[in-house]
Amino acid sequence: MKLKDGHFPAFDTYPCTLGHEGVGTVVEVGENVKLEGIIDAFGKNLAKKLQEYFGITIQEPIKTIYYTVDGDLKKEEIKMIVEAIFQKSTKRISVNKPLIQDFSVAVWWGPKPGVKDNEGEVAKDIIEFLLGRKIRNVCVSSLLYFKEELNKSVLDKIISSIANPNIEEWDVILKEDWDSEKGIGPKISEVKIEREPGFKYIKMDVPDKELLSLSEQNNWALSIEDLRYIRRYFYQDTDFQEKRRNLGIDIHPTDVEVECLAQALSDHCAHRTFHGKFYYKDSEIGKLRIIDDPFKIFIQYPTEEIAKENHWVVSVLKDNAGAIFLDEKGDYVFCIKGETHNSPSNKEPYGGSYTGIAGVFRDVLAFGRGTKIIFGLYGFVVGPRDYSGNLIPEIHPRQLLDGVVAGVRDGGNKHGVPTIFGNVFFDKSYIGKSLVYVATA
Repeated sequence: MKLKDGHFPAFDTYPCTLGHEGVGTVVEVGENVKLEGIIDAFGKNLAKKLQEYFGITIQEPIKTIYYTVDGDLKKEEIKMIVEAIFQKSTKRISVNKPLIQDFSVAVWWGPKPGVKDNEGEVAKDIIEFLLGRKIRNVCVSSLLYFKEELNKSVLDKIISSIANPNIEEWDVILKEDWDSEKGIGPKISEVKIEREPGFKYIKMDVPDKELLSLSEQNNWALSIEDLRYIRRYFYQDTDFQEKRRNLGIDIHPTDVEVECLAQALSDHCAHRTFHGKFYYKDSEIGKLRIIDDPFKIFIQYPTEEIAKENHWVVSVLKDNAGAIFLDEKGDYVFCIKGETHNSPSNKEPYGGSYTGIAGVFRDVLAFGRGTKIIFGLYGFVVGPRDYSGNLIPEIHPRQLLDGVVAGVRDGGNKHGVPTIFGNVFFDKSYIGKSLVYVATA
């Protein structure tokens, strides 16, 4: 690979510290940094949001991407990496020295330790390819520089607009605390386990009240019926107990086993709400109605009946997606798939909707021998954008909607799949949990 000579202001004067344990090489990359005609889209959009959402007027901030390379790098290797990956005519780059000095306050934010860093993983793969050897890690975060002084109330609103407390951490840096040579230094996000990983046995032959307490302490989210079933399975099946003893395993379940059961029994994995039994009282006529398994009653059975009665139905409720014939000869098939991604999107709006739209793309592509994706669809129901009360969870409907819209946009439009239709509804009953539907054909 032949690399073009790059232009870096005083590159040779940068303190290119060799990466070692606990210290990384920092590459800070920014748009609109002393470059005429180049717009910092993120800063421009944030300033617009702050004005529309909160009535706060600020100068457009400057955003930079902060790469920390945790690996033993030589100066010539750093230059090669910067030239091959980061050098563009629309960007300014600095290595191991702050890119921005003229500001009053800065906000740094990035993934919490243990949260998947997609950009960091991709950067690590590319750098390892260029070097021809392994490095420890690459961590990617962001810095936002503001010209004016901002009080805590304004900073809190800014942070609520850019960072998700479920998956991200942040820090506010004042100019008086700024090191003009080192800036904030390397930012390496890693999970530190002080003990040797292992498992433990959990005593579950206890009264119901203690079982529920165990579920709450361990975040299993299991019902008392689930817990009783697990208790019976482990403590009343003598054959099962004998098999465990023969393997040298205690009769008490391990934390790993219970966690696996909790995941398998979750609503996300098992769709237990759809398959539950509902006792519904019609408020108008006062009549009690029992709905046993709404999925089968309202979705599965009617769909199967339609399939039986119409020859144009190719496939439903199997093979990744549904499909119908578009013509009498059966030469063309129209394939469609839709799904909800409510719970993931309520925890991480952008990632939840992104993986939702990408997932239905995958399912349509995998139908039969493969189909061609032509468009995407969406439907969102969130709380009022002007809601000012307490939040459970803590993500405001405004931020949630911005996140799911961006996820569908990046997952679809930016991959060449147009999002041709969608709808958005607002209702206060969806403050605690929004609805996020995505589909493709």
